[in-house]
Amino acid sequence: MCASSITVTWSPERDFVNEADEIQKSFQPYFEATLLTEPTDPNKLYDLKRTVEDHHLFGTEEVDDFARVYFSVKGKQELL
Repeated sequence: MCASSITVTWSPERDFVNEADEIQKSFQPYFEATLLTEPTDPNKLYDLKRTVEDHHLFGTEEVDDFARVYFSVKGKQELL
């Protein structure tokens, strides 16, 4: 089975409409263990983003600078 045989359905009303057991079954051949005990909460990522921003660990300009180097074809590790 190749990765292209995995079907994940997307809907604008919900992020993904596949049930957890369907996703686990599709990815099982690629992983020794797939643990989906409950649906994920997409807001956790935004909560974490907000926490990092509130602590002023880095600013938008620093993120943009990193992304510019990281996604550059000629990006160099030492520039990161």
